[in-house]
Amino acid sequence: MKRAAWRGEGALDRDDINCLDCTFCGAWFPSFERLAGHVARCHDPLKVKRPKAERPLGGDMAKRSKRQATPQGKKRSSNGALPPPDSEQSGDLPPFIKADDIGDVGDEATLTLLGADVRIDDGNYGEQAIVPIKYRNRPYAWAIKTASPSYRMLHDRFGSNPKRWKGPVAVQIKEWLGKAYIAVERERR
Repeated sequence: MKRAAWRGEGALDRDDINCLDCTFCGAWFPSFERLAGHVARCHDPLKVKRPKAERPLGGDMAKRSKRQATPQGKKRSSNGALPPPDSEQSGDLPPFIKADDIGDVGDEATLTLLGADVRIDDGNYGEQAIVPIKYRNRPYAWAIKTASPSYRMLHDRFGSNPKRWKGPVAVQIKEWLGKAYIAVERERR
């Protein structure tokens, strides 16, 4: 067994008193207090400078890093300047509708689906369909979890083509675990 250089702390060999070893240098200590003090003084990761392992970009990694650096079809400037905005999107995006915008738990309302630009977002709240709607003649974006019954009912009613997601939808404010949310009402037969 190869032993690291002795630093003058602890004992060189294990005996009845020095029975705790430092995994970094192999010195032996009689108590956890002494061992902890030694590690803090000699092996603290914030104080000890270690060389960073550098891995050269080669093969597939170099291609992938170049691909990730530029968005689809856009040219990246070499001076680090921001790219110009898209001319397709103008103005502010509509706010997300919240249950508070409609009312209290149990209130019913009718949202109008606009049938354009339904997009899927996999963000902090799981996979969601972001649906453009109007409520009281104001534009909103409605985030519906794709694993929810509301999404399933809309998909059954309007189909998988987002352009067909047009028309009025009856919703109700419900509560789950103390939080209010917007739920699509079941069709009455």
